[in-house]
Amino acid sequence: MAADRRVLIIGLVAMLVLVGVGVGSAALFATSACGDIDPRPATPGTAGDDIASVLGDGSDPAAAALGSLVEDLVEAFGPLTGVVDVTGATSVVEFGGAPAALGAVTTVLGPDGATPRAVASFEEPSQVVGDGDRLYSLALINPLTGQVDALVPLDAELEPGTCVDTAVIGEPFAFHLDAGGGELLLFRIEEDSDTPQLELRDAIDGRRWVADLDVPVAPPGILAERVAAALGDELVVASRRVIPGEEAPAIVAVGRDDGAERWRVLPATILERDGSDEPRWLEVAGVGADLAVVTVAMEPDRERATLVAVDLADGAVRWRADPGDGPVDVRDVQVGPGQVWVAWQDDGEVVATSLDVRDGARLGAERLVGEGVRIRGEHALTSGELVRLEGAGRAARVAEVGALWRLRDLVVSERGSAAVLVDGPDRSLLLRFG
Repeated sequence: MAADRRVLIIGLVAMLVLVGVGVGSAALFATSACGDIDPRPATPGTAGDDIASVLGDGSDPAAAALGSLVEDLVEAFGPLTGVVDVTGATSVVEFGGAPAALGAVTTVLGPDGATPRAVASFEEPSQVVGDGDRLYSLALINPLTGQVDALVPLDAELEPGTCVDTAVIGEPFAFHLDAGGGELLLFRIEEDSDTPQLELRDAIDGRRWVADLDVPVAPPGILAERVAAALGDELVVASRRVIPGEEAPAIVAVGRDDGAERWRVLPATILERDGSDEPRWLEVAGVGADLAVVTVAMEPDRERATLVAVDLADGAVRWRADPGDGPVDVRDVQVGPGQVWVAWQDDGEVVATSLDVRDGARLGAERLVGEGVRIRGEHALTSGELVRLEGAGRAARVAEVGALWRLRDLVVSERGSAAVLVDGPDRSLLLRFG
């Protein structure tokens, strides 16, 4: 009996040790990412109503180099009304009725356009996305797939709402697709690849709706890399990597207000009959008032694509187009009322090509100096210059960017315009005009 007791005691101790190891490991390796993405206190950068009040009297070479650039921006967007040091930011959006510079340090301006209303810092793996009346801090742990382990909404004071931990056991994986207008679009899928869905969230209701996606079976991360989607005013348009002969839809549109499917497009409708059985990568590049533009790239060379435009009314293919003399390195697409602007990289230059929204015919093209192009409404900006996109494929230079500064982002609205300028990795400025 004494031996039996010893065996029972040893077994009990071993069980307690193993349970303790399990609990400790779970606590160590399954810690919620919510604590990593909350905003941290940050000191507002220097602010003023002119360059000198922020950068000094001009003895700084970088300050002196801003002179002609600011003059050009004033001529295009109106008087300079505010300058704020927003070091740590790399983009600008309209947020809560005022510009906000987003990045590792995020700054929201007040109504006067010159005074920081709220400032916060965000540490890795946090990424701040969105515009409108809410931003979102995401625990973006895999930029390739967009995997998000937690998300928290932020109000106009950068105060956090309720954090949602999307990495808990039993919760579907979450992957970031798009954000805008105070809403967040995710791809959700179970760990066993069951129930792939689109999910739209806002800060008030949380999950507004989910919409089932008909996609081939694959591991969650692989599927997430293959699925792309964009928010339109009335529709959410999603696309995916396709293989010729597949029956699951290549493109699908659902209502932004309710998530109900409006139409779907089969792979055979999108793919040209070229005899190739290579997979194609489809990515939604732009959604306008009545047209969505999708890039189509062969799998061996995903960096170079052609374009397919589908009608938002019924998903019918309106046209196929090639902005160059073959597939090109597409960097940005803007769907306007009369033309579609496609910005693509051609060695050391950027080419902005205008296509007729009706049939995809080329209306014209402009070569821009620099790289890293972004199209923002009626403007395109590169590392070297800012241009205004006009009708029939024409573009007019607004400003030339010098060697010391880089124009990273621009937002133009009825309330005024704002631009983020970057001087290397150590300094960023937010300029407010009009």
